[in-house]
Amino acid sequence: MIALTAAIVGGALAGFYLPALLPVIYILKRYNKDLALFGFFAYALAIGYIFNVNTLFSDNGILAVFAIAIPHLLVLDSILRDGFIDFNERGVLFSLALALSYLYEYAFMLLVVVALVLRFYSEFGRKELVYSLGTVGLTLAFLYLFRGYFRNDYTGQVVVLASISLIAFSLLAKREVKRERIL
Repeated sequence: MIALTAAIVGGALAGFYLPALLPVIYILKRYNKDLALFGFFAYALAIGYIFNVNTLFSDNGILAVFAIAIPHLLVLDSILRDGFIDFNERGVLFSLALALSYLYEYAFMLLVVVALVLRFYSEFGRKELVYSLGTVGLTLAFLYLFRGYFRNDYTGQVVVLASISLIAFSLLAKREVKRERIL
């Protein structure tokens, strides 16, 4: 419920109303999870076609991250989880706060980040949350410090974000490697 509200309000803040179709994807999830994932994939392609971002260093780029990317990451997470929308008191109050934050863009950005942190913390725990926030902080600091180099280099922005994401994923992956002696 929080993810759905965040995506709809974020879409309204960004000036496009495609997120109004998200309830259809949630209804599809009730019947068939694979069909809902296919619908979300088509929906994400439509967002990429409709909403264009030239650079992360513009107001449009910042809005794309906070109003489009993070809420839709929460939506994808809720689609991948088992079960349907949970109507608990905390979720209703948080969704109401998100809806009211339409009036003040910075409050919306803060609430979306809080929703992402709460979701991540409840799923993975404190240690992984600290690692993830540290990685995001380092990424933002790197992009801010070298913004002069990346301002018009769109490929460079993608490479930096992808490489830092790959490093973060490899550090956070919890896989036990079984070591065997050859001789």
